[in-house]
Amino acid sequence: MHLLNASHLNSYSKSCAVTLWLPQLFSKARIEEALKSEQTEKTDAPSFSQLRLPALQRLLSKGQALPLPHKLNPPAAFYRTASYLAHQKTFLPIAATMAAAELADFKAHSNHFWIKVDPVNFVPDRDTLLMMPPSQLRVTEAESLALVAAFNQHFATEGLRLFYGGPQSWYLSLPQSVDLQTTPLEDAIMQPLLAHSPQGHAASYWLKLMNETQMLFYSHPVNEVRRQQGLPEINGVWIWGEGQLDFDQLQPQPDLKIFAQSAYLKGLAKLSQAELMENWPEKCQNPQPRSQIIAENAGKHLFFVKENLIEDLPNFTQAAWLKLLEELEQEWWQPLLQALKEERIHSLLLLLGNGKQYHIQPKDLKKFWRFKRSLAKLL
Repeated sequence: MHLLNASHLNSYSKSCAVTLWLPQLFSKARIEEALKSEQTEKTDAPSFSQLRLPALQRLLSKGQALPLPHKLNPPAAFYRTASYLAHQKTFLPIAATMAAAELADFKAHSNHFWIKVDPVNFVPDRDTLLMMPPSQLRVTEAESLALVAAFNQHFATEGLRLFYGGPQSWYLSLPQSVDLQTTPLEDAIMQPLLAHSPQGHAASYWLKLMNETQMLFYSHPVNEVRRQQGLPEINGVWIWGEGQLDFDQLQPQPDLKIFAQSAYLKGLAKLSQAELMENWPEKCQNPQPRSQIIAENAGKHLFFVKENLIEDLPNFTQAAWLKLLEELEQEWWQPLLQALKEERIHSLLLLLGNGKQYHIQPKDLKKFWRFKRSLAKLL
């Protein structure tokens, strides 16, 4: 998508391409829940079937709907999709890409094999352990630095040193690659850990390291204080995101402008030479209308990613979700539709969390035979 044809270069220099990615917004589970509640609950509250989002409905009805490539399926679906949308040839490894954004001294070790080693809280559940959502830990910088120092002292004889990327973001770098396959942290939360433990020829070593770290952290003063305060313990680490960057495969994207806040997307921007905007328009100090952003970025590819939806949406009631959809209609889908009509956008790509990608061009809006359909049918 967003491929330039030589005959259109002139007109495309006066317009821009836009990708809007709203992860999990219209997930299958969310839509099924909404439709089911309409059949079982008698209420006067607005329902999904009654929802009218005319701009979104027109965009989806007129555009071309394509399934996302199978290579973007789990595990690591978010990271694979980010690489794909930033026009990279291959999936950029998670730990190395995030380290590029979070570590000041990354360049000195950029060719190393990188692993994420994040502090977590394990709780017993029958015959297994479960990893609680890391957001519940609220690790402070002082606690994190103290645990990193303890880890580095304990494993110094093995040549291991943790890099501190943030209170809940640590890294290891190895001069040579190892045979290791892990489960991304978010895919392992509240899952039986035995089923998601490291695999590969090097797995036994990393399992041993995880077990040793649990014992090391258990008696650490940081956790003694947390126990006294009734806070969840930082009683282990999760190893994931392994990989080594192939710089020959990196695709420079100087015309790409990424609006995102996650470490992976920041690293992706840095490695691909794209411009990074860490705040969405509405969160900027002087918020700009979408139309102004589009007008000021002719010739560029604007890539908007609302990553916070992944964590926020599971906690949304149906009413809150419907309200969010109405806000997005006003703030995003209407301005994007108008910009397409005025040909200030020559290519729009929407990813809405339902396993499809919708590609819309100005000429598609004139296809009168593509009738506007209901959201339930479109999604």
